[in-house]
Amino acid sequence: MTCGPTSSSGTNPSVGSACPQHLATATAAPEFISLRTAVILLIAFVCGVVAGSLTFLAYGNAPGAVLAGLGAVAGALIVAHTLVR
Repeated sequence: MTCGPTSSSGTNPSVGSACPQHLATATAAPEFISLRTAVILLIAFVCGVVAGSLTFLAYGNAPGAVLAGLGAVAGALIVAHTLVR
């Protein structure tokens, strides 16, 4: 069985059959997020955790550490967005 048009009318009788090219396109799930977005979010998350942890260790203030971590996430998102291509 071939994947190209084989009939005289120009139609492809094997569409939807067990052709490897059609199976690869039919079973491929769409991406939830792109790899670039995942890397940017991971960088921002790590920066936020590090900044929040260091702030908590330095001052012992949990709400202040959370605010510092969120600020670091916001800054890291902007910087990573411009640097990661």
